[in-house]
Amino acid sequence: MRVVAFDVGIVNFAFCIADIELDCNPSILACANARIGNAKDPIAVLITNLATFLNENKIILQDKIEIVKIEQQVAMKASKNQSLSAALYMFYKDLMLTDNSTVREVQFVNPRAKFKQLRACPLAILDPFRDILKETRGPALKKLSIQLATLVSEHWNCEIAIDALKNAKKKDDISDCLLYACFC
Repeated sequence: MRVVAFDVGIVNFAFCIADIELDCNPSILACANARIGNAKDPIAVLITNLATFLNENKIILQDKIEIVKIEQQVAMKASKNQSLSAALYMFYKDLMLTDNSTVREVQFVNPRAKFKQLRACPLAILDPFRDILKETRGPALKKLSIQLATLVSEHWNCEIAIDALKNAKKKDDISDCLLYACFC
């Protein structure tokens, strides 16, 4: 099954596309960060920019994508991000209505869900992190997300993810997308 996961941001809009098969390492097809606009841009401009970005990046619209996962935004802290998330959700819901769409599910993902799923994952390299995944709070979560995404990318020998993590200015967004796509 092909999954696309998004961590919505105006300056740091991240996405990851992965092929997930039972009993196999995920295959990461794309993992990147983009700029949708500027924080002071009106929301209508940002939504237009988002639609343009999606339509110009055909890899995000591949006919084989089945599941779309969008990080749930905290409304009071980032109302524009929440609006962009809703626009992204509706974009894929509309896409589902077309005859040739393979998208069968669009969902919001709670940011803490990735850690719950990682705790339950039988991957042995995660064993030293089981208690840390349960106890970590606040800004330390971003560092942990980067650490775990890097660890699993290297374990899977996934060059696309490794390169994306090395080259991203804001690694936690790429890390979150990778973990959402592969574990949530």
